[in-house]
Amino acid sequence: WYLGMSWAVVLATLVFSYSVTIGNQVPAVLVLLWLVYALSEYERSPDGKHAALAGLAAGLLVNLEYVVGGIFGVAAFLLIFLPRHYRQAAFYSVTALAGLSLIPILNLIAHGSPLPLYSETHTVPLARNFLADLWSLFFGYKGIFIFTPTLLFIIPVWMKLPREQWPRQKTFILSTIALTIAAYWILTSDGGGWCYGNRFLLTVSPLMFYYIVLYLKDWRRDLKHWLFIVLLVMLPGLMTGME
Repeated sequence: WYLGMSWAVVLATLVFSYSVTIGNQVPAVLVLLWLVYALSEYERSPDGKHAALAGLAAGLLVNLEYVVGGIFGVAAFLLIFLPRHYRQAAFYSVTALAGLSLIPILNLIAHGSPLPLYSETHTVPLARNFLADLWSLFFGYKGIFIFTPTLLFIIPVWMKLPREQWPRQKTFILSTIALTIAAYWILTSDGGGWCYGNRFLLTVSPLMFYYIVLYLKDWRRDLKHWLFIVLLVMLPGLMTGME
């Protein structure tokens, strides 16, 4: 099951389509999964080493994806800081700032400012129909659930959280995914320009898939299970047809 799903997270998400391109989203997927793994290790052993590794991952993630890195970086800090693990939070902050320093230095060398170049020209489009954009984000021609319908199973994953008594890390991560999607809904309406699918949400898609797989592993072989498998199998053909 896990081996098959390890292949599926590549073949059945937008990672497959973008794996042959030179861009920032696919490396960001790897670093985000590293961050979540480091946080999982920290939950098991809350020491400075794991906090520092999580901080390094968070800092590097900002270099690749400003929005995803910023939101997940703050969430990871709170996950460590709120239980009053002040020393571990300090380790996290130091390595996060070290990783974060790379992109301002590169920007400074490239165009004389530590800020990203497009930050000087990009504005948030406010004169638009936000409800229509929300629908488009999920079910429009670039909708995340249209290109990756298996991600619809994130809904029962969310619904199960109260029965699981709101596990701390899982609740934090799923909430951060929701915040990331909300941020892109507010900040932009183009889904990443003239690209295949919504490339802005590519980074969080495998992480959603990961939590879905953890949820599915205990399922009986019933209708829900086979529906997931059918969507998984038909997805490459669906994506090819859209392209």
